[in-house]
Amino acid sequence: MKLYRLIWIVVLIGIQFSCWKKQNNPINPPETPVYKLTGRVVNSYTGEKVSSAIVTISGVVKYTNVDSTQGINLSSLTNSDGLFEISDVPGGYNYSLLIQKVGFSDYSANVVVQYQDRTFDDIQLGLLIDKQAEYDFEQISITGIAAYANRCCVVDSVSKQLITFNLGFQTIDIATFSGVTPQGLCTDSNIFYTYNILKDSIEAFHLTNDTLIERIQQILPPQNPYHPDESLKFTDFDVYQGNFWCISEPLLSRYYSYEPTTTELVSLIDNPLYNGSLFGIAVEADTLYLGVMKGNENRIYELQLPALELKGYRVFEGLPGRIAVSGNRMFIAAEHNISQYLIN
Repeated sequence: MKLYRLIWIVVLIGIQFSCWKKQNNPINPPETPVYKLTGRVVNSYTGEKVSSAIVTISGVVKYTNVDSTQGINLSSLTNSDGLFEISDVPGGYNYSLLIQKVGFSDYSANVVVQYQDRTFDDIQLGLLIDKQAEYDFEQISITGIAAYANRCCVVDSVSKQLITFNLGFQTIDIATFSGVTPQGLCTDSNIFYTYNILKDSIEAFHLTNDTLIERIQQILPPQNPYHPDESLKFTDFDVYQGNFWCISEPLLSRYYSYEPTTTELVSLIDNPLYNGSLFGIAVEADTLYLGVMKGNENRIYELQLPALELKGYRVFEGLPGRIAVSGNRMFIAAEHNISQYLIN
């Protein structure tokens, strides 16, 4: 009789274990139900699907059979359609999401998994811009940069000089400003423009014999529509079809264009899409380049002019700073550093 009872107990335990396995649950079940995370990863610049990206979710959870908390680390690869799926994620916990792919910047975010499956909207992976060269300048303080004809020019606010380099960052020419404390620089048809802090105006100069700077025009900025008793300030600017494109109040994500002969605003953009700190602006052909420090990424947004239609954004690794673009080369100047990138 005892033998029969023992056999029945073993059979019942086997049935319970089998039922648990059929529910796709582990032998040591978690304290909370598990769910599935799905989503798609796309190229931030082209919108194309990114395959073979590594998607990892990690965090700390507590299981029923363990007194202490346990770390969890689950990974998946995106398929040819950029889709990923991670199963068996315990609900009710905070996790770190990390996406990595060679040629792209890492994407990271904090996510909360509630008591349900979760699908992410298209996650944009920042396409890295190819860095060609970098040079450190200890003796100058760069407050503006321009580029043209395989050259880049910077203004040094300390020496009040315009210094021209070739693509190897070898000095070609040096010219000195008179009566100007320069900030920002751009060029158009052999005319250089810099913002004069002393007079709160843009000064136009003509460079003769590569060494002599001749002032030819003073351009006043427009009024600040948010503070009518003040003029708009510049931190970086460029010129396009006779109008200036400028960054104003970079922490508020505002930039604008204005017509210099009338000092009237053509457009003022206050777009939450670029919510972050604006650090540079440049125009080349019909593309507006806008530098934005967003989270842990330094992004370059590209917008089609004149409609300001967003083409996408790319990411660069290096110091943020003022931007200059000539052809397929982009220069980004921090206070004592210039980086050269190739953009295609």
